[in-house]
Amino acid sequence: MKKLVLLLMALAIGFGARASDSPKREFRSTWLTTYQRIDWPAYTSLNNPAKCKQDLINYLDMHQDRNFTGVCLHVRTWADAVYASSYEPWSEWLTGTRGKNPGWDPLAFAVEECHKRGLECYAWINPFRFNRNNCARTTAQDRAVLAKEGWIIDNGTVSSHDEYQVFNPALPEVREYLRKIIREIYTKYRIDGMLFDDYFYPNGIPANSTAQDYVYFQQQNPGVQGTDFNIREWRRQNINLFMRELYAMIQQDRPDLRFGLSPAGIAKHGCA
Repeated sequence: MKKLVLLLMALAIGFGARASDSPKREFRSTWLTTYQRIDWPAYTSLNNPAKCKQDLINYLDMHQDRNFTGVCLHVRTWADAVYASSYEPWSEWLTGTRGKNPGWDPLAFAVEECHKRGLECYAWINPFRFNRNNCARTTAQDRAVLAKEGWIIDNGTVSSHDEYQVFNPALPEVREYLRKIIREIYTKYRIDGMLFDDYFYPNGIPANSTAQDYVYFQQQNPGVQGTDFNIREWRRQNINLFMRELYAMIQQDRPDLRFGLSPAGIAKHGCA
């Protein structure tokens, strides 16, 4: 009986040790989007840095009170910047005008205020988006991008263009340009991590000889037939290549930086 009791005690101690092996830190966060001012900043705080800052502080205080551990701040939505960028124009969501300097640095402020509250600050970006619904792209930075042949493609064909434009990840110079943008964010600001959203080609983009990037498929795959499967697989590999290059760069510069992706959901209509 004594041996049985000792055995049960040993099992209980072992089970307790395993039960306590839960992660020391949980990531309890929220996605705080700046796109169309859905979350922040508010329309009423346009060109009002003091109110804009206070609104963000109110968000952070609320998340701290709810025992969150981090905030994912949307800092690059459509090839723009909610921070002082050397490459891209200021976001219109800050002032109402794309390219207009708001007079302060929202990301620097967010990082400082997050860390004051023990919150991690993640920079949430859309790496490939450039334009949608043919919105104005007239800043000097935008014109420089549009002047580069093949840098921007959309979900139209060679002879027709649609409303969703993205950077062309098939081009090495485009991938390098995007890496420079990303590198500036995590080297200039002491963010704790980066999150990617919409890191893919537009929905409905043609996968045949009418596609705007078909010429680059041919150049990079001499002698390969341009079938629907081959073109789509080539595009997937372009995304994979960009992510590998980016990951290697981050590991070299800041191996402490957390890095994650938000994959697209796939829905099938008519399922039981």
